[in-house]
Amino acid sequence: MTSGSNRIVAIDVRPQRIGFAAFESAARILDAGTRKMKSPDLIAKRIACLIAEFHPSVLILRRIPPTSTRHRPRTRMIQRLIRHLAHRSGIAVVLIGERELQDCFQRNARLKKHEIATLLAKQYPEIAWKLPEKRKIYDREAWSMVVFDATALGIAYLASGHQIKV
Repeated sequence: MTSGSNRIVAIDVRPQRIGFAAFESAARILDAGTRKMKSPDLIAKRIACLIAEFHPSVLILRRIPPTSTRHRPRTRMIQRLIRHLAHRSGIAVVLIGERELQDCFQRNARLKKHEIATLLAKQYPEIAWKLPEKRKIYDREAWSMVVFDATALGIAYLASGHQIKV
């Protein structure tokens, strides 16, 4: 890891997968995608690969309150593992809460999750092809929506006044 790294990687954790978005600046996304997370060994390998590939100076994770439906033992375990690997690599970890996400995207209107994803797809054409169709209330969330959740975490981090080190 180079100390002059100017990249951030935002990771949104789900029990069976993560979404990630790697940024070089607020205007430039390097890559975004999903990774399956079946076993702790596989989780460690996949996170280590993301760190090795992008050499971030900061990892962004979602702060999950105890009252959230995301607050599950497996999700907490994955986040602990990510924080441990980041610490071992000398990478800072920043937690972004729901309030910061709302403040970033809800300035003028109450946007729904798919509307935020659509805005992000317009801002970053390189991930637009991953935008799923708007889901019906009886459908499960699309697998690729986690990519847009991770991208939103990165944007919230940058919009909150944090700067990528240059």
